[in-house]
Amino acid sequence: MFGAASRSVPALSPVRRSSPGNEKTVTFPWIAGALAVCAAAQTPTYTNADLERVRPLRDQIGGASEPAHRPAPAEVEREAPDLDEARWRREAERLEERRARDDDRIAELRYEVEALRRDPRVLPYSDPRIVRAEARIEQLERRRDERWRRFLERARRAGVPPGWLR
Repeated sequence: MFGAASRSVPALSPVRRSSPGNEKTVTFPWIAGALAVCAAAQTPTYTNADLERVRPLRDQIGGASEPAHRPAPAEVEREAPDLDEARWRREAERLEERRARDDDRIAELRYEVEALRRDPRVLPYSDPRIVRAEARIEQLERRRDERWRRFLERARRAGVPPGWLR
């Protein structure tokens, strides 16, 4: 069973020969066969003379045809760019104020967690109040960062200069 399968596969191992200078050369006979196949299937080469010869026939294959449906202008061209500096600065300032409020709330929650951990009657890492407060901290940080990232992405897509957002 295994002998028949092994006989159907050609040997791809290299052939080692010793040369007169006691140096060994390695040849791969299967490479020569592959190169012969590639040489037989040559790719045609076209020159400018060939193109000039078929130029009168290009209208027959649709070279001068008009498209049946013209593509609509890009959506970016339809929308007027929103480059009102005062509006973008106000929105950035509003987000910074909200970010400061979130940071204050996060700081309060962290203080509460530390106070609970110092209490000898509370398990420092597994108390449900600590777990809830830490989850709330992570949620607030994630929302705060996501809100700012979305704002920056909208501004970038609208072409707003970064200096307007500082």
